[in-house]
Amino acid sequence: MGVWDIIDGAPAYWRSSDKMRHREPFIRTVLRRGLGVLLIAFLAIAAVSGSSLRAGIVLGHRELVIRTMTLGDWTLRIERNSFSGDVRCHLEDRKHHIVYAANALGFRFKKTLDTLNAWVRIDDQVPHRWQDDMPELMRLQVPLDGASLESPTDGIVWIPTRQVDDANRVAIQPRPDKKPTIYHLHGFSGLRDVARDQGCTPEGRFVR
Repeated sequence: MGVWDIIDGAPAYWRSSDKMRHREPFIRTVLRRGLGVLLIAFLAIAAVSGSSLRAGIVLGHRELVIRTMTLGDWTLRIERNSFSGDVRCHLEDRKHHIVYAANALGFRFKKTLDTLNAWVRIDDQVPHRWQDDMPELMRLQVPLDGASLESPTDGIVWIPTRQVDDANRVAIQPRPDKKPTIYHLHGFSGLRDVARDQGCTPEGRFVR
């Protein structure tokens, strides 16, 4: 079924309504422009192995164009301001449990949970203390300060991406008395590469 079949195949009462008659020229214009952008996004599939890349567009004000893409367990949102030229990118997993920023992945727990004594295991590697990553995270300027002394990390465990670029899963024990939580990374590396090809550089364009 083609794009125009969707409109032409709509119920007669919907197509013949006053609102539809006034809006149809606008809808057709939007679809023509949107299809070109979607085609470019889907061409990125050739550069990504594994899962299929799915792309979409969220239409808002003319000055702000928003594009979304998904790959595996991950979703990318790119906002472009046509007036200022500003580009903001947001890359996270579909469950909103992991977010990417400043060359690091932030694994979210309950915001009030103190994770300073967390332990991390990447795939089948030997677990290591999260505090051992602090010097590198500070060099990357990862935001580590929480909103309160009771929760100095805002319940987030940040890991430099160089440690997980080729990893499939990360297990984190946020506190000695807590059960480890397993996070899956399928699609992250591929979608981050697509983001960079679509203008999400430098790293400062990635926001939490």
